[in-house]
Amino acid sequence: MMVEKFEFAGTEYIVIDKFEYQGTEYMYVFEDISKKIKGKDINSLQENINAKADFVFKCEDGMFENVVDDELYKKLISLENKRNMTGKNEILERYFGNIEA
Repeated sequence: MMVEKFEFAGTEYIVIDKFEYQGTEYMYVFEDISKKIKGKDINSLQENINAKADFVFKCEDGMFENVVDDELYKKLISLENKRNMTGKNEILERYFGNIEA
């Protein structure tokens, strides 16, 4: 399965979710760390791998911007958690549905 990727501010991200809140579509994105861990056994990885996660939205000029308002970010992360717990995050459901145990 192919993941949807998104480049923002010089960093490549994987799209984890897309949803609308108060008339704006947000994407929850997580940094693609595949290059950072390439060739490493992730089951015995000792080092910390830092990864960025963010909410982004499209502005009227067609460019994307990340959410910087703390209250909005808290609301979006709460919504994201609820979506994940209730199976409403179709993208994440597809990702996990394709992982073999």
